Amino acid sequence: MIFYITSPVYLQQIQNAITQAKQYEEGKEVLKEINLFKYIKENLSRFSTVEKLIIDLNVVKNMDEEIIEILDSFRVTYPDTRIIILASGRRTGDPLLTRIFRMGIYNIIITEDFAEILEELKLCLTEGKKYKDSKAFNVEKADSSPIVKKTLKRDVQKVFIAVAGAQSHIGVTHNAIVLANWLKKQNFYVALVECNSNATELESSDYYKIKETYEESIYDNQYFQIGGVDFYPFVKSTEIAKVISKPYNFIIGDFGQYAECDKITFEKAEERIVICGAKPWEWENFYTICMDHSPEAMQHMHFYFTFIAPSYVKMVNVGMEDIGIPHFLNYNADPFISYDFADGESIFKSYLPETLEEKSKWWKWGKYDRKAKI
Repeated sequence: MIFYITSPVYLQQIQNAITQAKQYEEGKEVLKEINLFKYIKENLSRFSTVEKLIIDLNVVKNMDEEIIEILDSFRVTYPDTRIIILASGRRTGDPLLTRIFRMGIYNIIITEDFAEILEELKLCLTEGKKYKDSKAFNVEKADSSPIVKKTLKRDVQKVFIAVAGAQSHIGVTHNAIVLANWLKKQNFYVALVECNSNATELESSDYYKIKETYEESIYDNQYFQIGGVDFYPFVKSTEIAKVISKPYNFIIGDFGQYAECDKITFEKAEERIVICGAKPWEWENFYTICMDHSPEAMQHMHFYFTFIAPSYVKMVNVGMEDIGIPHFLNYNADPFISYDFADGESIFKSYLPETLEEKSKWWKWGKYDRKAKI
């Protein structure tokens, strides 16, 4: 029996690993933050039947000493329970992971790749990692230089992105899912909202069909989750604000075909993406959208072209010469396992983490920077 404590980001990987490993869930806590010391101390007795405990360190707010203390207490009480530490984004020289390894906990996962997390979780749940598999964490003298960790720009925590198509069946939902996966991989909390007005009721919406196909459960009578992304089916314009009020970093609105969408709500988005076709008979749809917007508004619009033959790339660049920089979507057969959104780094540069584990310059000169985030 398995119990896990995780953020929504890794929920899907953990559930898939449990299913594929043919094991069973005892219980779970899915949240954004937890006092692990207090939680385990107050609920210690409920773990008596747990064979494996998965802990996502990304949600644990305790200091290292408290984490070590509570893990040690847990192991004394339940020495046969296998503890699996999910520490995505950390590295082998991390002092906390070194101490965890020396406690005899070898099931440690640090990769940020979702496919690799799934495979490592399956290994940890079945045969388990041995000393030789994780000995890289046994660092004799961990690098104690101040590290500036990957952090989110909290001042832009609420970003509404609108995605629409210049025409129907151009891949709006498909690429909105890929964008959501890409943002999720940057460790953001992401919601995908179906704002397509073509549906007349919940059961006729595309997102509801996705839920039924993958047999997902609805949470809070509002959303289902795939791969750590929250999907909201059939959301009316008047209800979008309720989703935006929730603790997400990015809310992606899937507006379907631009000509039929709620343009007032579409224009309220901080970033607007239009999926276009580049065939000669499709350019009229593209120019119609351009005519609807002022030059100032166009600065917040990003035109992505799909199904592009190499011979059309030059034509698109010429056609966009006075409008903006065109972007060309990659082909992804299955959007639910695709995390590569073309030019995402440049489009969303101002929202991405400022730095990624860079050594403090003050340390280089022998001065300790007390303001560095460790």
